[in-house]
Parts: sequence; C-alpha cells; structure tokens
Amino acid sequence: YVGVVLCSPTQYKILLSDSINGTFRNIGDLAGHGQDHCELVGATSDPSSSSLDPDYRTCSGVGYWRYYRGDSFNYGDIGDESDTDNLWYGRWYRCGVIIP
Repeated sequence: YVGVVLCSPTQYKILLSDSINGTFRNIGDLAGHGQDHCELVGATSDPSSSSLDPDYRTCSGVGYWRYYRGDSFNYGDIGDESDTDNLWYGRWYRCGVIIP
C-alpha cells in the first residue's frame, strides 16, 4: 500500500505499508537517491536527482527498501549510518506527477 503526505500538489512524502490499516513507513534506496520510488505514484521515468530532497541522509529507523525501479521491496533497517549499505531516505519527492 502506498501512502502520500502532500507538501504541495507536486511535492510529497511517499510511504509504504503492508496493509491499509498498518503503519506506513519510509522507503530507503540502496542504489541511488529514491528516484525509482516515483514509480509508486505513477511516474513513467525517474526524475533527475535535483527533483529530490538534497538532504537525503535523514534519520534511521525501520522501513522498506529496494535497489532499482521494478524490484520488490524488502522490510528492515534503513538510514543507519553504522550499516555499510546505507539505506538512506529523504523527506520529500518531486516526481513530475501532480497529486490533487
């Protein structure tokens, strides 16, 4: 399940949950800065990194992550500086998709 918190119709936070009534969590990225997460709101291509939160290395916690567009999501630790994989996530996205 995809959840979106609107900052504006063109800038938003994207979250995932395993059920409609579950906890929606951040999404980490192992191979980039979250560009591929725009797939979740219907973007047909990945935006440039200039359309993503420049402070991509925020907070640690538990959430979902994957490597690339089209990959399945995994659940686990993200944003942990002690983790050599550094599954970082950002505060917002601009995917070129307007969400009213």
